[in-house]
Amino acid sequence: MNWTQPLCTVCWAIEHPGREPVTLREADLETCCRCGASTRSGIYFPIDPRAPRVSRKDRGAGRGAEWREAVLGRDQGCCVHDNPADCAEGFFAHHVVPQQELSRRKPDLLWNPLSGMGVCGLAHRQHHSGHRPIRFDEIPRNVRVFLAMAGYDWYLLRHYEVPL
Repeated sequence: MNWTQPLCTVCWAIEHPGREPVTLREADLETCCRCGASTRSGIYFPIDPRAPRVSRKDRGAGRGAEWREAVLGRDQGCCVHDNPADCAEGFFAHHVVPQQELSRRKPDLLWNPLSGMGVCGLAHRQHHSGHRPIRFDEIPRNVRVFLAMAGYDWYLLRHYEVPL
């Protein structure tokens, strides 16, 4: 793969809504690798024009739902609150290591149920807003062991507070 695949402004806007592209000032007339239109946009992107287009939604179709059910089925609710009365806003499966990190370095772990934990909506929102982050000891032990063995012990110790 190289950086010489031209994109027209329309295809860029569809694939990257709200993002401004970096462009060359004096681009030659080329053919957009997505739609085939002639363009002088000067926008280049690292894509293989032979690869079939798969929408972001379809990339993990079904896998996310199966993963969520497996995580919530295993944890039987929220791992953060001991009292179910403290839970609010439904239940979520939380990726202990962010999906982006797993996709980039260990994609085989992304949909493994041991990469997540069950939390209520309140705990999930508070964790991601930084208001009340999930603590290290609230992550199920089997999840901590699995992620540490996969090489993410550094991430757990850096991003989850260890109580003294």
